[in-house]
Amino acid sequence: MTGTIKVYEQAVTTDRTAKKLARKHGFKSLTELADSLPKNARVLDLGAGASPFGREVAGLRPDITWVNLDHSYKNHAILNDVGKNSPKNLEYVFADATELDKLYKPQTFDVVFSYWLLPHLSIDDYKPAIETAKAIFTVTKTAGLMSVGPKINHKSMPSLKSGKSIRLTKIHGLDIDAYANRIFAETKL
Repeated sequence: MTGTIKVYEQAVTTDRTAKKLARKHGFKSLTELADSLPKNARVLDLGAGASPFGREVAGLRPDITWVNLDHSYKNHAILNDVGKNSPKNLEYVFADATELDKLYKPQTFDVVFSYWLLPHLSIDDYKPAIETAKAIFTVTKTAGLMSVGPKINHKSMPSLKSGKSIRLTKIHGLDIDAYANRIFAETKL
């Protein structure tokens, strides 16, 4: 997706503390989330922005590799700021989320987290959100956790205090198209 800037590329990064994100992803605490990760896990936070989520979890678990991926890291000032005081097991990657599966091989990550990225991607067109959901499915290992949110309540106006993520384990028989369509439908603004 090169060329013109898309609306979602200009979306504001929300205030997301690590503790709040752990709860949004269905864990009682940041420690519970960190303890749930497999030994030597590869974890992706897609659309990580300036959140301290990865830094704090990677600090608790030096055996894992945590990758923060965000389009905003193209800006070197943002990248330098978010990278300060980061543990060595935390990587920052600038990329377009819709091309995630071109950047990583299938079955690369044990866990993929993403919060507010899919709603941003669905602002002006459904295709970027569907492509990204399929890419998440592709790069997640079988038996890996895919936690994407927030689940939007379409009965009321979405707010920054929106709901929890949709947590699914990638199991044999789970269809990529069914997964992508569900994630899109439940996170669309």
